[in-house]
Amino acid sequence: MTGCVKALSHDLPYLSAIFMGVVTGVGGGMIRDVVIGQVPGIFRGGKLYAIPALVSGASMVAFHVAGHDAVGMIISPVLGSGLAILSYWRGWSVATDPEWAPVNMTVAQLRCALRVAEVHGRNAARRIEPSPARRLRHAAMERAAARRKGMQDEIIRAARAGEWGPDPDPAP
Repeated sequence: MTGCVKALSHDLPYLSAIFMGVVTGVGGGMIRDVVIGQVPGIFRGGKLYAIPALVSGASMVAFHVAGHDAVGMIISPVLGSGLAILSYWRGWSVATDPEWAPVNMTVAQLRCALRVAEVHGRNAARRIEPSPARRLRHAAMERAAARRKGMQDEIIRAARAGEWGPDPDPAP
């Protein structure tokens, strides 16, 4: 509750106060796990870890809004701890699917998924874009490509003629 109460005392928005309560509630366990060389429990999934902190922070904000900060500082941690203990006894856990997380995708899988999304996006744009606008856009793209090609040809011609490159006699 320390982070949540500190945020509320500095008149931060309620959502920020709840977030600070979750960060302070989860942060200590993360530091402990990192120091002993384990993956932090919040990243392992399974047991309820951040949800009790979230419920506790939301409870504290509700008590603050009602004007009962002292009562909230007693009840909110008890509520969060009680939820964590109850979830442990009952075996409640957060459903995790390691195949779903985009972080677990290989580069090739991610590239394929992005290609599919790009194709779907282009098809949707083609369906809603008016034909006159498409013709104007394509004409502008062709003019830009022709200008680019002309500049590339000019650079190649200048390089072959020796007009391109460092000045052999720079001014002092």
